[in-house]
Amino acid sequence: MSASPHPVRPAEISDLVSLDRLEKECFGETGVAISQLRWLLEGQGESPAFFVRVAHESDDPNALLGFVCWKIKLDQEKPYFDILDLSVGKNF
Repeated sequence: MSASPHPVRPAEISDLVSLDRLEKECFGETGVAISQLRWLLEGQGESPAFFVRVAHESDDPNALLGFVCWKIKLDQEKPYFDILDLSVGKNF
């Protein structure tokens, strides 16, 4: 299996405008508010419960193509991941 042509990295606060754009592109005004996206990126403190990863163009880590937000659920016998948000640009 070859490597993904679109690398993935942890989201950063500098991605906020692009995340908001992707969210609106996918869900319109019913998407996650920019204030909630900001909290996911900088308001969770030292031990975050939610994780945000972005896919970007291989030659430009600032050209975001989509993102996923998930939470690790440890309250079961076997831990699992709960996807809370998935937004992908219309061209992808």
